[in-house]
Amino acid sequence: MKNVIFNMGLLCMITFFTGCSNSLQNTAISSMNKKIENTNQPYEFVKYKDTNRASYYSNTKIRGEKGKSIVSSEVLFNDIMRNIYLKCDYTEFDLVEKRVVLHDNPYFYEVWVFRDEKSKTKDKTTALGINMKQLQNGRGTDFSIIGNCPAIPKSFVFTK
Repeated sequence: MKNVIFNMGLLCMITFFTGCSNSLQNTAISSMNKKIENTNQPYEFVKYKDTNRASYYSNTKIRGEKGKSIVSSEVLFNDIMRNIYLKCDYTEFDLVEKRVVLHDNPYFYEVWVFRDEKSKTKDKTTALGINMKQLQNGRGTDFSIIGNCPAIPKSFVFTK
């Protein structure tokens, strides 16, 4: 009888700590992704592997959905591309796709994806965040480019 009570107690403790562990890793990943969202980073963390010993996360998911860029002015496009070239040495011929994260006038946030042989991602691309604010009275658009080139994913491992 003592053996059964001990085993049930042990099972309850294991279940409790496993639940806490899962909760802790979910809270940590959610917190990191919230910070990524608040700072307009181009990648978010996702679980890429789960075993009975550990859960593996990496910031390899490109944010946003494929869509039409708000950048319709050739002058603005050239200005953004010139700054991307100065930062990363990418040209418009390296541009693979544009992804919409937020289009809420006067703020716009997109992620532009570039072919990059130096990238450490599996698909050899690097994503950059393009943060834009339309100025009042048609005075133009302020923008900033967010992200590292080449892309080097970060990983976290949570043991079970």
